[in-house]
Amino acid sequence: MRGQYAPVYPPTQQQKIFRMNKLDELSYKEIAAEIGVSKHTVRNHLATACNFVRLKLDKILYLLFFIKIIF
Repeated sequence: MRGQYAPVYPPTQQQKIFRMNKLDELSYKEIAAEIGVSKHTVRNHLATACNFVRLKLDKILYLLFFIKIIF
């Protein structure tokens, strides 16, 4: 059945913005200037990417919790 599974990685531009903000510690304004989009677009992409990471971490923590209970 199609459409059941969430993507494994966020879209490329979201990944790039996430890395630039979190790893390179660039501001929204600096990222917007480098990529050529508005600060609001950077904010929206970053919010979506952070939510994606949060959901993936929740699943991993849930799995680890069950593994700890079983063993």
